[in-house]
Amino acid sequence: MTVVLCVVLVVALVRCGAAASRETARARVRQRSSAPHDGSAGRALHVLPLQWSDRLVGRFASARAARRYEEALPDALDHLAAGIRAGASVPQALDAAATRSDAAVGEDLASVVAAVEQGTALDDALRAWCGRRPLRGVELTATALDLGSRFGGRQATAVDAVSDAVRTRLALRREVRALSAQARASAWVMAATPIAFAAFSAALDPRVATMLLGSVLGWGCLSGGIALDAVAAVWMRRINESALGAAV
Repeated sequence: MTVVLCVVLVVALVRCGAAASRETARARVRQRSSAPHDGSAGRALHVLPLQWSDRLVGRFASARAARRYEEALPDALDHLAAGIRAGASVPQALDAAATRSDAAVGEDLASVVAAVEQGTALDDALRAWCGRRPLRGVELTATALDLGSRFGGRQATAVDAVSDAVRTRLALRREVRALSAQARASAWVMAATPIAFAAFSAALDPRVATMLLGSVLGWGCLSGGIALDAVAAVWMRRINESALGAAV
């Protein structure tokens, strides 16, 4: 169903652009000659959807990067525990793990080591790492290393326990995401349906495309519709993510 809807949307958009280009150009010329002040408003309404879409894309990219980071964290913790078990100090083990870990995780571990070498206390460096990466696995790792450096104990065992906990949590999250795949697909279909319907209507009747793309009122309708659709998509995504967070 989702694939068919995407194909219909693409075809409708292509037909809409091909059918309405000449009429849209003529309408814009008439509006500029009759109402010069509409140009600034039209440009503003044209820029707003782009700004909102950039913010949404940025949020999705940040969430995806956070998931990749957390998935790469257990391997880095395994290297860290191996270094501590071999007799290295915590900064030395962090330095060794930084060269064997994922790029993002290794960069953060290297920054912790650099801060310690410059005179920063280990707990402060770990706290700064938690501030840069507000993830549950990072907080548990920093807590285990901080407590071990203050009160002693088997730090390698604690790091291994954190690694196992992060792996278990990630496995449970993947299972929950698989079980909620149908709900997420339904949410995307509901968000894409208004856009597909508008594109299909514009492809069938070029006058619709002329009104939407060639007038300030049309751009206002598009901006309002896209804004409401984006809010609904974010709302449904948060509902799914809250259910996911409650499960894990």
